[in-house]
Amino acid sequence: MQKYNLIFSLEETSSNIIKRILDLKEKTPDILNQNIEKIGFAGNFPYCIWAKHNKTVEIYSYEKIENELKYITDNNLMLFFEFDNTRLEEKHFYDTYMNMILKMAQNADIYALVYNEKLAEFIKNKYEYIKTVNIKDLAKNSIYTTDIEKDIETLNKMSEDVLNFEFPMNKQETYTSLSIEDIEKYTKEGIKNFIIKINDTDKYDMVNSYINYLIKPEYKDEVRLKLLKMLAFPSKNKLQKKE
Repeated sequence: MQKYNLIFSLEETSSNIIKRILDLKEKTPDILNQNIEKIGFAGNFPYCIWAKHNKTVEIYSYEKIENELKYITDNNLMLFFEFDNTRLEEKHFYDTYMNMILKMAQNADIYALVYNEKLAEFIKNKYEYIKTVNIKDLAKNSIYTTDIEKDIETLNKMSEDVLNFEFPMNKQETYTSLSIEDIEKYTKEGIKNFIIKINDTDKYDMVNSYINYLIKPEYKDEVRLKLLKMLAFPSKNKLQKKE
């Protein structure tokens, strides 16, 4: 069986769950599914105007971005930025915040999934260390994503909202399900990187889904209990980590 890479959401709740699993792996190295080669994150830091969707106008501080990227690099994780805004113009390519992030990410195993061909060219020319991928043609680039493709009208509207700093209440995004059996089948077809998107309305469902993808059967109950405790008592977990 060929090994594959599993990429999860960069969103804060998701990344915290993955970080906790990696903490547990440090103590018990054998807990991970043996077919996994690397783990990573996909998405964007808020606020990213190169993406079609932002839930907040918050902009991360330099220190927070630096810490997140250091964690990704130190733990040999993959990083997939998703730049799928369909309404970008060349003037948007020079966004200070986004260019700062790309410069800071130079030590990471970093990919950019890009919808806009001119943006892809801009990134390729300015940041040679970033592997750019056209998101219209993912399979040929050995990447599979569980996003359900939106109709172009909806995609354009979401992109315009981002550029106009408008954040209407969007419906919960849904994604295609991808089983371990599906992953094994696609791996045989040459696809190695799988971006796993899971609805984030229920943290406990997220925990169960991540466990199914990442953890060996004999460790699932133990890991599930520890992750649920983390979600139930987040402040206590932070305190213990400092100690």
